[in-house]
Amino acid sequence: MAISIDAKVRPFEMAHVNFHTPKLEEMKAWYLTVLEGEVVFADENYAFLSYDEDFHRIALIGDSRLGEKSGREAAAGHPAFAYRTLEELIQTHERLEKRDIRPVRVINHGPSISLYYRDPDGNHVELQVNRFRSMSEIREYLKDGTFAADPIGVEFDIDRFIERFRAGASADELFQLTYSGELSS
Repeated sequence: MAISIDAKVRPFEMAHVNFHTPKLEEMKAWYLTVLEGEVVFADENYAFLSYDEDFHRIALIGDSRLGEKSGREAAAGHPAFAYRTLEELIQTHERLEKRDIRPVRVINHGPSISLYYRDPDGNHVELQVNRFRSMSEIREYLKDGTFAADPIGVEFDIDRFIERFRAGASADELFQLTYSGELSS
């Protein structure tokens, strides 16, 4: 059966993120640590990393001609990686913290909780968990105007957040506590 020329044909997933870097080995080590990935292929110029059954989710291309980033260059915003549960996100945060990898921002965006890190080249990398399980739930949430009033969301203290989580607070309670500002730094 042929697909109609007017049919919407959408990708089923984002395949990979590609970084050009002067710090190939450092970037490779960082992404392997953060994503608990594996090297699928690497040589002196390239590293293809994966954390699932795909050939690569992160492609690193070594380029010694590149200089250090100042943070003021035009660039893509950041890659974001989603976890299935809040517990997975918290476990990842705690694992990374033991390796001295700490988030630079922690935000309740409304539809998600996001932890932002910086890789060795200074790129922001978002690790997140979604609050809702379906687009219909997200659309319902967006109707009340809260998100429109502040689409960035509320920063909060990750240590206090985890403390409440370990004390038995549900994901819904934690979303409410952070959005109300009760767990702000």
